[in-house]
Amino acid sequence: MAVNKHFLFFVSAFLIFVLDQAVKWFVSAYSINVSFSFVKIHFVKNMGVGFGVLNQSNIPFLRWILVGIISVIIIGILYYYSRSSERLFSVFALALVLGGAIGNLSDRVLYGFVIDFIDVGFWPSFNIADSSITIGIILLIIYSWITPTLSSINKNKSRTSSRKKRNI
Repeated sequence: MAVNKHFLFFVSAFLIFVLDQAVKWFVSAYSINVSFSFVKIHFVKNMGVGFGVLNQSNIPFLRWILVGIISVIIIGILYYYSRSSERLFSVFALALVLGGAIGNLSDRVLYGFVIDFIDVGFWPSFNIADSSITIGIILLIIYSWITPTLSSINKNKSRTSSRKKRNI
């Protein structure tokens, strides 16, 4: 049974969003503060952008500027998705980015900041949405490298098969 492109895209994005929001709620509601050998899980308010950039800035209306930028990015993702191929790899990668972007957008709208909770010490705190966005972008980069190779392989196969048909 073939997987429906739209089902994969919207369900994956929704699941990322729900997982991100559920864990953020749990960490903030129960004041989780747990340390493991290499990671600490605790509530962090991120007033800035990715990886805490502009976290201490006093830019007026930064919250709403970021909400506007993220909204435009989400619209861009949806537009790109509507034009994308049927390849499930790229559809899933876009869903990861969309789910993460909506997760962080909802934090900005509801609280004025993004809830981060994963702290590995040497890197700024982050959350599931940030991880999802990062993994999705990496997968899209890989897809963009692989696609031209696949296209050239398919073109060569079709040329070879058409030559064989002519020779028959």
